[in-house]
Amino acid sequence: MANKPPIEEETEPQEEVVEISFVDGARLVLGYLWFMRKSIAGFLLIVGLGFIIFKTYSKSRQKFDEHNSASVAENSSELGLGDSPEAKVNLAPLDGESPEDLGSSNLEMPKSFDTEDTEDTEDTEDTEDTETSEEGGTDSYDPILENGTVDEVIEVLMVLNNSWVGKDTTTIFMSNKRRAKLARRLMELDTEENRQIFGLNEYIESIVVLDWVSSRKNLIAPEVRTALLEIVEKYQHHKAVAVRAKASLAGLVIPLHDFARDQNGEYLDDFESKLDEFSERIFEDEFASARLCWLVMGLRKQRDWDGVALPYCRKLIDKIQESSDPKIRNMGVNFKERVYFEHLGVRDLVARLDQGDKEVHATIDEFFQGIETNSEVRLEFYQIGVSIIVKLKQLEDRERYKSYIKILTKIGESITEEEKRTEVFKVLGELDALPWGIVADRPASQTLDSPEEVQEPSAN
Repeated sequence: MANKPPIEEETEPQEEVVEISFVDGARLVLGYLWFMRKSIAGFLLIVGLGFIIFKTYSKSRQKFDEHNSASVAENSSELGLGDSPEAKVNLAPLDGESPEDLGSSNLEMPKSFDTEDTEDTEDTEDTEDTETSEEGGTDSYDPILENGTVDEVIEVLMVLNNSWVGKDTTTIFMSNKRRAKLARRLMELDTEENRQIFGLNEYIESIVVLDWVSSRKNLIAPEVRTALLEIVEKYQHHKAVAVRAKASLAGLVIPLHDFARDQNGEYLDDFESKLDEFSERIFEDEFASARLCWLVMGLRKQRDWDGVALPYCRKLIDKIQESSDPKIRNMGVNFKERVYFEHLGVRDLVARLDQGDKEVHATIDEFFQGIETNSEVRLEFYQIGVSIIVKLKQLEDRERYKSYIKILTKIGESITEEEKRTEVFKVLGELDALPWGIVADRPASQTLDSPEEVQEPSAN
């Protein structure tokens, strides 16, 4: 008898139900999390970084933060509001070439570009409106300048404040040109004291940048210099600290800008003579102080650290230390470190010495000269000096070893901070006890009280 074919239910395999206990499930989940730990940690790090960036961005977008508004509104009852700048930033077409720009980009500025304004042109019906970016410059028509409210003008000024940094020359010039116009427009729209001062600050800062670009890139823009001279004349004794500081800065940067144009040393002498006239007011304000240090430091780099700017740096350092503001005096300390040590590559000196680099000896000489001139530098710089001397003893370079020991001893005698002086002489004694040639694993340089890694001078 033939067998019956199986029915459909019988042909399908029976599903096997697997039961997982709570403990097994927990182990499975934990095992998966452990396997994915790096990815999860990276995700959390990105989220955290995004939150920090968001908070920082939100904070920077405040319309009147402490630095840009409240701190510059002192003595506002006697500010002479309504005394707006008269100079027009209606610039002629610029001629010039840009072998390098002020920022990180390699873009070159065209040999000429149109900067004529159309805001005063009567025949505007045939002119096609041009979209304007908040981060860029302005073309033939700027709707915010023409029709913007007070809040809209302030909002764009806050964006333009530093959006140009690191951009190509054209963007830097056009952004700050627009910034100057909007700042003047704000002063026309609103007579409220804080906003008047804010607008005047933005105007002065933008004109200083425009004059720097014009000089640095050899551009033809006489209207900018006219505006800068007017700022010096009208506002250097303004009642608001920040305004008079920046107006005084405008007077002091003129010879620096002119030197950037044609490298005539007479401009540096003019800068030195004007330091006495303007420095006291400049060093009342952090922005003006930082801007001046940046310019002089740029001059030192521009000349490939050839020493031309060093005497003027020293004069500037002395003037900064006369400031009554401890933050500005500390800025002077950082500036001083950069002047003397930034170009030396201090972290590489011992390695270069160990590798037999003959050219490093001149750099080491300059390094010790810098410490001798500035005996109150941070202990980290002494640690580098001691590490160099230890390496010389390892290499059995007796002549240079004795020379630098003598220099370091002389420097130690001039240190006024007792704890630092005691530490230096303690290490000098240990250096003398070290054997020539290969020394112990823990050289005397490590006994200096400097737990952190030695770093290059700060750029701030």
